[in-house]
Amino acid sequence: MFKSNSPHAAFFTSMVVVIGAMVVFSLLLQSHQPARHAGRPVGTQLPPIKAQGWLNGEAPTSEELANKVLVIDAWASWCGPCIQQAPELVLLHERYHAQGVEFIGLTGETEEHLEAMQRFLKRTGITWKSGYGTNETLRELGVDAIPMVWVVDRHNQIVWNQSSSISLEEGIRQALAAP
Repeated sequence: MFKSNSPHAAFFTSMVVVIGAMVVFSLLLQSHQPARHAGRPVGTQLPPIKAQGWLNGEAPTSEELANKVLVIDAWASWCGPCIQQAPELVLLHERYHAQGVEFIGLTGETEEHLEAMQRFLKRTGITWKSGYGTNETLRELGVDAIPMVWVVDRHNQIVWNQSSSISLEEGIRQALAAP
């Protein structure tokens, strides 16, 4: 291709070395990234849910939530991973709602984004109540990325989050089986 002592060969060799070094450096950086934060840890209490307003119904009452297992989903209408996660949540809602599991969505978006939030819920098939303008609650939950999900037992204690070693569905099953 190029003579070994030509300027083109030297340039080509230099470029291969630079690209190789960039790939190695990138891999090293990725391997030192901390694991994704799962928000409020397992074993802590769910903070009170404060919302500016609600979609898919009125605010859930204490009576509605008493003795229920909760699945709390932090989302946003513009969030691609939230859209990708929705089919699993919808399936789990269909499977476990009749067994006493309440799903609650939380978004930090405000009333100005009402149409976008409604489109998101329609597009994803989410029918459960979703609070908007929930930034205070999301802060207390330690949300630093979305989507983020927690399972809360009948005693208002978080029993599953995204750093748990079991699946979301198994987390729901365990919460249902607990006294």
